[in-house]
Amino acid sequence: MRNAAAMIQNASAMRLEGKTCLVTGAASGIGLATARAFAREGARVALVDIDAEGVKRAAGELGGAGLVADVADERAMAGAFAALDAELGGLDAVVAGAGIGLEGSLEEVGPELFDRAVAVNLRGSYLTARLAIPRLRARGGGSLVFVSSNAGLVARAHDPVYCATKAAVVMLARSLALGLAADRIRVNAICPGPVDTPALWRGVAPGGREEAETGLLASVPLGRALGRVATPEEVAAAAVFLVSDEASYVTGAALPVDGGKTAGLQVF
Repeated sequence: MRNAAAMIQNASAMRLEGKTCLVTGAASGIGLATARAFAREGARVALVDIDAEGVKRAAGELGGAGLVADVADERAMAGAFAALDAELGGLDAVVAGAGIGLEGSLEEVGPELFDRAVAVNLRGSYLTARLAIPRLRARGGGSLVFVSSNAGLVARAHDPVYCATKAAVVMLARSLALGLAADRIRVNAICPGPVDTPALWRGVAPGGREEAETGLLASVPLGRALGRVATPEEVAAAAVFLVSDEASYVTGAALPVDGGKTAGLQVF
């Protein structure tokens, strides 16, 4: 117990100093904010994304390793991890942040769109974890964080397929937390609500953002009070905590960063 207390008490401003961390979906949005936050906290950062230009730019900014791979492609991901082994020599933490949204009723979502959502959101998380686990185990333990969604905690009528993939990611995290505890590998999920990323505003007409944001905040108590959705940096701060020694006794959690959206029903 004294050792655990010392880990927390000795935590400096550089909470991830000495750690090597991999982030998928790191070219933009939450993934990029997470990679930046990790670098600020002293970590060596590796970035993986399907966006070649974006991941190269982000890696250059952070002085990290940047690799291009589709998280749903087993061969590409295996190659990315092998390249990182050669360059970094091991991993202490992995954030599976790559994901795509998919709105539409079940009748509107065709099989190809369904398969792609499952491939990126669930298969991508599975492949990332499958490749990460032996590397974390070789370090004597570590942290694995999945980026799910508030849609993985409560159902939404307008995007049932997306909800299903994100709920599966939460259960994957919880199951792995149980199975990997003996290896000292902590596994958690972050469940953001609406976040100010380019993906959130895709399809919103020019000049229509204020109206769209009002609609988004209707079910977000803290968001209405603040007059805004979450920033990527606020989600990244949760990832920093879960990867750091401050969360040394946290595993199997699904942490909402959603302004109270999933806290319960509201009556107006």
